Amino acid sequence: MNSTLSLDDDLQCSSDAIIDLRFANPKDISAWFYTQADRYIILVCFPLLFIFGVIGNGAFLLVVAFIEEMRTKTNFYLVNLAVADLIFILAEVYENLITHLISPTVKSLSYNTPVGCGLMFTAIFGSHFASVAFMVLLALERYLAICKPLKHRMLVAKRRTLSLVVMAWIFGFIYAVTLVSPHFFVVHKSCIIWPDDEQYANLATVTINCVPIHPAYARFPYLMQSLPYIFALIVCIYMYICIIKNLSTRSEVTASTAGNLDFEQKARRVRNQVARLLITNAAVFFGCHLPHFMLRFNDALLIYTNGRVGWKLSQSTWYILFWCNRALGTANSVVNPVIYSATNSRYRQAFWKVFTCRWKQKAPKYRKIEVSSAATKFVSRL
Repeated sequence: MNSTLSLDDDLQCSSDAIIDLRFANPKDISAWFYTQADRYIILVCFPLLFIFGVIGNGAFLLVVAFIEEMRTKTNFYLVNLAVADLIFILAEVYENLITHLISPTVKSLSYNTPVGCGLMFTAIFGSHFASVAFMVLLALERYLAICKPLKHRMLVAKRRTLSLVVMAWIFGFIYAVTLVSPHFFVVHKSCIIWPDDEQYANLATVTINCVPIHPAYARFPYLMQSLPYIFALIVCIYMYICIIKNLSTRSEVTASTAGNLDFEQKARRVRNQVARLLITNAAVFFGCHLPHFMLRFNDALLIYTNGRVGWKLSQSTWYILFWCNRALGTANSVVNPVIYSATNSRYRQAFWKVFTCRWKQKAPKYRKIEVSSAATKFVSRL
């Protein structure tokens, strides 16, 4: 039985780290275990997301690596986004799935050193913040190409693009290390005294968790997780609206000046395809992460206002929302390649070439169609 505490020789629990559950009510005890919904999300959803995420993002990396015409500046940003997604998926699945398999309690992790805590959460948050930065760079690149073509020509140098990508990675991990990850840098070991029932007989009496390096950090990260997301959401919405308006106006003007019905139809099709890609990519990214940051923002409101502002959730409800939100955020890293192929025929053809091992096959030569210079400029900018 667990009425007495049996500890490892190298483990010392202070008085405030001993949790006596012998006389606790069943509701408080159940809070230490995963619910059925938690187990379904962790044991079913996360493995599926891992498999499809690795296959999809890996296939996109192969597409860009093997097919020369896919090595564009936009795809260079998307390649880095795919790498960030892979890091995020690997870290998230390990942190959730392996931890659950090792211990049935929700407050026990699989790593028990400060290095493990620091590396794990830095990988999760660093890759996510880098993804946010890449979303802004993608929107900025398309905004300049379509709305500010003269300025875009001044910023298309490969060295400048590489510098922006490096800065995005640096921002993601420095922001994580300095403002968010310190919330999880210290290993905290709690010693549990379980009730004297047979169902608790074989449970571990020690749980391991990652806690802040200083009590001041306990409130800090919940708000700091939301700031880059909110900034990127506002910036991307503004630039995407400008892009769609510009595409609509330009296609009508160029089609009327070209006096070519065939070009008018092609211009409308290209405009709609680009608009679908922009809207879908942005909506899925921000939509998948919005619930998690709303939950964290609500936590920050409750903490900073001492519970006067915000929604007070029960612990079981909070955990269900937490796991659902983390699975939804991980799903975003999985569906990006699907979005590319679903909204753009070039990506579909490129994926098909890679899956059928025909990436060395050259694209067929099409008959050259003479159109006006205005039409040529319009299509090239898309």
